[in-house]
This record gives sequence, structure tokens and C-alpha cells, in this order.
Amino acid sequence: MVSKTVRSVGTVKSLSVSVLVADKLVPGAEGAEPTPTPRSAEELKEIKQMVRSALGINDTRGDLISVVSMAFESGFESDEVMPEPSMIEKIYPFMPLIKYGLLSIAALMAYLLFLRPLLRTLRGASEQTAPMKTVEELEAELQAESGTPLLGGPADPLAQIRQEVLGGDMMPVQVVKNWLREEPAES
Repeated sequence: MVSKTVRSVGTVKSLSVSVLVADKLVPGAEGAEPTPTPRSAEELKEIKQMVRSALGINDTRGDLISVVSMAFESGFESDEVMPEPSMIEKIYPFMPLIKYGLLSIAALMAYLLFLRPLLRTLRGASEQTAPMKTVEELEAELQAESGTPLLGGPADPLAQIRQEVLGGDMMPVQVVKNWLREEPAES
């Protein structure tokens, strides 16, 4: 025979409850302030019974309950002037609006600085762009416009030096040494 026992996870060993009830305010003579009067024993007994039934107080378990009547003090009746709120206290109610405003500005800045240029680049990449002109084509245009020969022809010394260095026949240092050894050309 198999049996299964299910028990609740926690148990209450005992309850201790205290209730503080405000005194009744008895109106004074005309123009006088009302005075606090303690509640009667019967009123406290009724309140105690109401709390006992609401909380499920069990005397056999050792539960305790106490109900006390006492005058409550309130600081709201003082004539003290409240201090003027500071600037932060004035702004605080608008903080959610400020937060969303700053987020909107950040989103706009992200769009203007990152997303829009990226979209322009992607759109421009899809369009056919004209190929750039080569150096030779640009030199030919300049030569045609000016009518004077450009450097770099067969008699150009700079072109000869460039050819020697790029051709690998001589190191750049050797070219400079040869310049220093050569005698200046007489004009």
C-alpha cells in the first residue's frame, strides 16, 4: 500500500498583533479647538474583536492581540511656512518630458550624422559613375590646351632618373652620388 501525504510548505506558530487607534476628537466650545478623548473600553473591545476575526487569531496557538487608543500628533496643523522649492524640485515633474526630448535629439543626430550619409553612399554606389581619367589622359589634355611640351619626354632628365630608379638598375643612393660626381653642364 502506497500513501502520499501533502503538507503545506510553511506553518504559523503564533501571531502577535498591535493596533493603535486614534483618540476621538470632541468639539470644544465655540471657537475653541477640539480636544482628543480616549476611546471607551467597549469601542476598543469591538475593534479588538474585528481585528481578531480578520486575522484569524487563535488563543490555543498562543496568538496575542493588543488594541490601544492614543492621540495622534500631526505636523500639518503647524503655522510653519514651507521653504521655496529649489530649481531641481521645480524641474523634477518635467523629467520624463526632458528625457524623451533628449532621446529624440539623440535619434535625430544619429540619423543626420550616420544613417543619412550611409544611405546616400549606398544609393550612389548603385548608380553608374563615370570612370576617372588616367594621368596620361589628363597630361594629353593639358598639353593640348597649353601647346607646350610637358616634362617627361625622352630628353627630360627627370624621366631618365625615374627610369633608372624604377628599372632597378641603380639604387636611389647611387643616382644621387652620380649627380654629385658629374660636372655641371655648361650652357
